[in-house]
Amino acid sequence: MSAWSPKNHGIVTLDGEWHFAWNRELEPQAIDAIWAQPLGHIQVSQAWNDQYLTNESPAPLPGQGFGTYLLRIKLPDIDSGSLSIAIPPAANAASYFVTDTQGNLLTSIAQQGQIGQR
Repeated sequence: MSAWSPKNHGIVTLDGEWHFAWNRELEPQAIDAIWAQPLGHIQVSQAWNDQYLTNESPAPLPGQGFGTYLLRIKLPDIDSGSLSIAIPPAANAASYFVTDTQGNLLTSIAQQGQIGQR
């Protein structure tokens, strides 16, 4: 998205491959610290059930559990005005954060429910 222009390209969906930390609730932190951790990859816009974190995973992910989805978005250095993220309703508890590259919390976008016992 580093060449994306809101005027020329409009709305973008963020479906596709995201980083995923299974059974870990990662707090906002510096980007380098996050990417230094072992992370898997799963397809977003479908349930994690039956997805494999890596090609070497011995079994697919189960239906119950928790995890942290991570996506790095590099926007162009332009004054794009106000940007927004539309989050469809989720059937599970979730928190959404936006941080800068140093891990400073820019905003907590939304939260629904509470993550259960781990």
